[in-house]
Amino acid sequence: MNTSMTINATAPWLLRALHRGRRAPGRCARGPRAARCRTTSSRNISRAAPTSSCRQPSLRLTADVIAFAYREVPKWNPINVCSYHLQEAGATPVQELAFALATAIAVIDAVKATGQVPAGDLPQVIGRISFFVNAGLRFITEMCKMRAFTELWDELCRERWGVADEKLRRFRYGVQVNSLGLTEQQPENNVYRILLEMLAVTLSKDARAAPCSCRPGTRRWACRGPWDQQWSIRLQQIVAYETDLLEYDDIFDGLARDRRQGR
Repeated sequence: MNTSMTINATAPWLLRALHRGRRAPGRCARGPRAARCRTTSSRNISRAAPTSSCRQPSLRLTADVIAFAYREVPKWNPINVCSYHLQEAGATPVQELAFALATAIAVIDAVKATGQVPAGDLPQVIGRISFFVNAGLRFITEMCKMRAFTELWDELCRERWGVADEKLRRFRYGVQVNSLGLTEQQPENNVYRILLEMLAVTLSKDARAAPCSCRPGTRRWACRGPWDQQWSIRLQQIVAYETDLLEYDDIFDGLARDRRQGR
């Protein structure tokens, strides 16, 4: 089982509690059992530390959590660089990408600077970094954003940190469709909005999201119930099993290659 802590400030303490807990359900025991524990901690410097006076302590805490996970729970994803809220606060898709990568660079450089992780093991740590991104209604821009995310992350891992293993350079991310664009008026139209947002992050095979969170059409003003959960999973099943989306290689790869070569 892999759980996700969609939370910031308390993530380090929850990690410690699960690791040290005596009878807590789902706890991670020490020793061999700890190596099998899987989950993801959400942590974002720009969200957790809005003022310059707090950024360095927050960055150090994040680096310490990553180093602790490297030693004690190596299958734990110690940080989920969350850029979702940036678009919710008004950032464009391009700005979301830039701030997310800047945060990831700051975090990994901080881990490296602490000296808690041997240089030879840094690629293993980088391979456990994950991202949580936003998918808005700017359909073409969002698809290009995800392709850029994957290519830039691969380039950063190779050139900045010397990660040779292609698997450890993989851009691992989950997505949540944008909820601010949903409307209470004529809520049936939210179905089209959410479908377009989901297609933007699944059309390109080389940058396809694995986990997708599709908000129900009533997200803005109502609590979710069983129907909402069913609505979300049915949308994903229709896209996956009733279309031919998964039958082809990346149909945009040639276009991207031609663009890079100036054609």
